[in-house]
Amino acid sequence: MTLYTSAIKTGMKYFAASMVIAVAAAVYGLFSHGVYSYYMTYAFMIPLLAGALPHLLTALKEADLKTKLPGFNDIQLAFVATLTAGSLLKGALDIYGTTNRLLIVYPIIALLMLVFFAVKLAQRFKRQSRNDADQNTGSDPAEHQDREIEEYTEVLN
Repeated sequence: MTLYTSAIKTGMKYFAASMVIAVAAAVYGLFSHGVYSYYMTYAFMIPLLAGALPHLLTALKEADLKTKLPGFNDIQLAFVATLTAGSLLKGALDIYGTTNRLLIVYPIIALLMLVFFAVKLAQRFKRQSRNDADQNTGSDPAEHQDREIEEYTEVLN
């Protein structure tokens, strides 16, 4: 069984990041005088489940997220970093004994990133299916180029 090394390397980076976060949260908890927060304690689960797990599973399935979903790694990194930072900040504020209503921004930004990625991915698949249909029907290349220019201007607007 061939394993894709890039998926394994990326998955291991996320795994290492989750372990560093777990150790940092444990050390932070030692100095919190018996006060703890589930947000701090379980912050390591975000990079583990949303980062390492998808890459290691695709490596086992002999696939690569880079080829299947272009741009996935960048949005995944931003998503995981945003949620992890928000969870750690919420945990620190819980331990300190205060709150901040601006913490809602972290999950909202992460959700917006996922929606943006889904829209871009849908546009890419739609464009690819049109290109495949044009190649099968043998349409005029100039027509095809005009359609691509229209699509790119739509994306820019």
